[in-house]
Amino acid sequence: MSSEPGLGPPRDWPRAATVAVLLIGFAMALSLNWPGYLSYDSVIQLLDGRTGRYHVWHPPFMAWLLGLGDRLIRGPGLFITLQALLLFSALVLMTLKRPVVGRFAPAIALALVGLPHLLLWQAIVWKDVLFADCVVAGSTLLWLALGGAGVRRTALIAGAFVLLTASALVRQNGIIALLLGAASLSFCLFGEETGGWPRRLLRAGAPAVVGLIVAAAAMLAISAALARHAVDEGGAEAQFHMLQTYDLVGAVAHDPKLPLDDLSPELATLIRDTAKTAYTAERNDDLLGNAFNRTTAAAADDIEAQWYDVILHHPWPWLRHRLAVFGWIVGSTPSVCYAETTGVDGPRPQLKALGIAPGQSRRDRAMEAYAGVFHRTPVYSHLFYGALAVVLMAAMFRSRERRDTVFGFMLAGALLFVLSFLAIGVACDYRYLYALDLTTLAAGFYWALGLGAGDGRWTRSRT
Repeated sequence: MSSEPGLGPPRDWPRAATVAVLLIGFAMALSLNWPGYLSYDSVIQLLDGRTGRYHVWHPPFMAWLLGLGDRLIRGPGLFITLQALLLFSALVLMTLKRPVVGRFAPAIALALVGLPHLLLWQAIVWKDVLFADCVVAGSTLLWLALGGAGVRRTALIAGAFVLLTASALVRQNGIIALLLGAASLSFCLFGEETGGWPRRLLRAGAPAVVGLIVAAAAMLAISAALARHAVDEGGAEAQFHMLQTYDLVGAVAHDPKLPLDDLSPELATLIRDTAKTAYTAERNDDLLGNAFNRTTAAAADDIEAQWYDVILHHPWPWLRHRLAVFGWIVGSTPSVCYAETTGVDGPRPQLKALGIAPGQSRRDRAMEAYAGVFHRTPVYSHLFYGALAVVLMAAMFRSRERRDTVFGFMLAGALLFVLSFLAIGVACDYRYLYALDLTTLAAGFYWALGLGAGDGRWTRSRT
């Protein structure tokens, strides 16, 4: 009897049953939510994809993907099928190729697919969901690659880098996942090499370096090609200015006497008044789309100079503001910050151009109510997933199978991704850290597959 994992021996029924549960979960996620849910951002991106003219406030790569699916079937249906397929395929591959699958695995899979993170969120057209799916799927391909050799290994590594590059194109700070994926590849290859450490380091690092160079070239080429079809300019600059303005207002809110010598007296007064009346660490919405926003945008250079001066010479008020914002982001709960969305909502002119009616159906409201059952539980707690990610990361690095560390690096990347919001966060929408939740669930599922089988891979470190 072959020792290669997969569907085969009758006594391996837990593996077959687990795969069946995952496939049923995939079908349910699509059938219950088809053709997907759209919010304001989703509507803009879908129309961009259909017209081929991109607003660069969001990375246009996702809009381009939406446009590809929309050409075949109008709407976001094919897009949500793609992103759900990435996640569920990764979970199925984990199940098929994990050496040991315990008798509790089917029940664990059933509990997993019943969570809103899989059953509902996979149908929401948000870059946060696609980013998380690309990270899980890319990491799973790396894990598979390191269990093989030759052409198969090379092809799987290439596929992993494609997905991790896509994650960086979908989300601005998603490059963290790409870098950690490359690091995991080098770490595992280093353990396979023999000889002196310089030779091992060179041979282990070369594939990752080549992968990163190709990924960087692809990202630059794709971004440049899509930018030629942009309908606006300076999206990244506008976002950076928005962050700088929010930081100045927040710093002044925490220290009303903060010097603002790089600003005109009138602008300094406006910043101080706004800090008193409109600032909240929860989100920066009250600073956008109004006279304050137009005034500060006209003085973008002065705002930037003052922002740098505050960080370099008066960092404590800025840091207090940043910590307050980060606290909202990490500690956000659906009862306070925006969570999932169902139905269709967005700007009416764009919806009319798409031929899509706004609103919620009875089914949409039922799915929203189902997710609401979990809102006050750890299922919707980034802090819970963060703590669990640390525990699972330790388990992955202690595994006797070196390739399991790929999932450890995946979790490390998710935690670093979360930390990046300490510097760039501007609002506490729950979706921003969805990648932490999903990578932790995926790694936890992989670990739990061995329960009930006497799997001892986590009991001691690798020799």
